[in-house]
Parts: sequence; C-alpha cells; structure tokens
Amino acid sequence: MRPDAQAWLDAAAADELAVETLAASGNHALAVFHAQQAAEKRLKAACTRKHRAIHTHSLLQLLDELAHLGFSAPDAVAEAARRLEAHYTAARYPNGFGPSPGPLYDGKLVDEARSWLLTIAHFADSLR
Repeated sequence: MRPDAQAWLDAAAADELAVETLAASGNHALAVFHAQQAAEKRLKAACTRKHRAIHTHSLLQLLDELAHLGFSAPDAVAEAARRLEAHYTAARYPNGFGPSPGPLYDGKLVDEARSWLLTIAHFADSLR
C-alpha cells in the first residue's frame, strides 16, 4: 500500500478511537464529528490508493471523485455520507445549530454515526 494511503488510514483509526473515547465521556457532538472525520479519511485513503489526491472535507465530493475513477458507491454508502456530511461543521461550532450543538446530540445519534461510518469504511476498504 502507498505510504500516503496508510497515513490516511492511521489518521482514520485515531478518529475512530476518539469516537469511542468521546462517546464514553458523554461528549456526543464531538464523537459524531470524529465519525465524520474517520469516514473522510477512509475515503481519502481510497482515493489515494487509486492515485488521486483530493483536497476536500466533503464526503459527497470524495464519493463523486471515486465515481469518476470508476468506483460508484452503493446507495447505502451515499446515504451514510449524506447523513454524516451535516456533522462536519454543526457538531463543532456553537452557531452550527443554534447556541450550542451539545443538546442536539445523544448516544443514539452516536450509534447512528458509528453505523454510517462502518458503511463507508466497508466500501472504502473494498476498493483496495
């Protein structure tokens, strides 16, 4: 595997650990943000393995890039990306959803984010 692709996977693994640590501490908003980050980095690893570096934080743009390379995502992957996309900004900033994102995030949403991440990760890993 290309070293730069492995670097993206290592960074994704750190974000996946952060999801669990933050969720366990009750910081659900940041746990969901790190799920988005892990998904992004897994997709960037897949793009890099296919010799395409892309500079975006958008899961949807990363999926579009993979589709241009001939790797179209199944509907479930596109839906997972769409669901996680909103949490890139909203989970981190007080003005993302109003005065504070914290009350809008709970363990159930973290569980959904984990599921979306796994869906994206399985797709990205299948492109080796």
